[in-house]
Amino acid sequence: MTLTSTGLVGVVKDHIDAINAFDVDRIMATFHDEAYLNDFNREIRGPDQIRRFFQVEFVGDQITMEVVTVADHFGDVIVTAVFDGTFDRTMLPDGEAPLLTTYYAVRDDKITSLFIMSNAPWPGPPARLLEEPPRPFDPAVDRPAVWPYGDSGPAQ
Repeated sequence: MTLTSTGLVGVVKDHIDAINAFDVDRIMATFHDEAYLNDFNREIRGPDQIRRFFQVEFVGDQITMEVVTVADHFGDVIVTAVFDGTFDRTMLPDGEAPLLTTYYAVRDDKITSLFIMSNAPWPGPPARLLEEPPRPFDPAVDRPAVWPYGDSGPAQ
């Protein structure tokens, strides 16, 4: 995977500066009108929903981002940061501020999509996959007895 370590610049820098200033208008100025974001599998689309999200969950909880790493991946920006604030920490280990990864897609100097998530390294394949080599496709076993998509099924 090609990741280039870089500094925080442009619209992503403006976005994080606006978050740390608790300024919703400045945050919104960094987004494209048709942007969307995904926060831990919650999809938030369009300026009204995005504004409400940042007003309630970032400004309301006084969220700040302390940037740890910044990388460029073919023009998209990946930022790892410590997210601190007054949010509920009961589900966090030792109540510590979480280290989260944000993935920014930027086009024409506006954020078009933003994903916020907590990542962990991949532990590798399950042991069962390492112990049993995959078997080849067998139509007698792998093809359903009743084709669920209508007519008689695919050509044999």
